[in-house]
Amino acid sequence: MILAFDLATQTGYCYGAHDECPSLGHFRLPKTGEDVGAFLDAGERSLDDLMQVVKPTIVCFEAPILPPTTAIRTVRKLHGLAGMLELVCHRRKVECVEVSVTAVKKVLTGSGAAKKEQMVEAARAMGFDPRVEDEADALGVWIAVVRARFPQSAGRLDPMNFGGHRP
Repeated sequence: MILAFDLATQTGYCYGAHDECPSLGHFRLPKTGEDVGAFLDAGERSLDDLMQVVKPTIVCFEAPILPPTTAIRTVRKLHGLAGMLELVCHRRKVECVEVSVTAVKKVLTGSGAAKKEQMVEAARAMGFDPRVEDEADALGVWIAVVRARFPQSAGRLDPMNFGGHRP
């Protein structure tokens, strides 16, 4: 079972076995202002709770990137959330893989420079219905890992094989 994340205050996730149609979802972490500790505490609980339900063998996440004008508090929260996920995986003895943003965009849209709306459109063209942009990004992370780890399953995930039908 692969569990993929687009980590943020609104975290998108995608999970499923490499040879099955994955499921999408998201959760929102509380606004904590300057309190990075409270943010990471809520993040740890949310990530750990989801891992208890999904029971993944591989967890993957989109590498955190930030525009140059991002506040240091936001940088600490997002990078801290990635580190927290790696810690949760370590404690559960689950492999954890980071996937570059460019790879995520390229695998879903064909362009490493795709915008959020293009990610959502590509997910919908494959028959998925992401409720938020973060779910589409998590789907891209999931597909990237399936292609890298399970190439025998990768062909069915090629956007050219879809006409609005789920894998």
